[in-house]
Amino acid sequence: DIYLPMNYSADKQSMVLGKNTCKRALQQRLNLAEKDVAMFGMVCRLTQQKGVHYLLPALADFLKHDVQVVVVGTGDPVLAAQ
Repeated sequence: DIYLPMNYSADKQSMVLGKNTCKRALQQRLNLAEKDVAMFGMVCRLTQQKGVHYLLPALADFLKHDVQVVVVGTGDPVLAAQ
């Protein structure tokens, strides 16, 4: 994938290095703290049909833990603004 900072394969050494490199690049791009915390991502249309309205209330409790969450998508402007 030409859009990834580093491509990697399924072997463990390549995957660990590749995933860490891609995670750090995403953290820098989004100005997230560079910590060894779990990062969760979701790419979808931001609509009630996709269940985003269920995710938003749960995020408040989820973010009390040492995690990073990245949600990317287009759709309902009201949901996107939340």
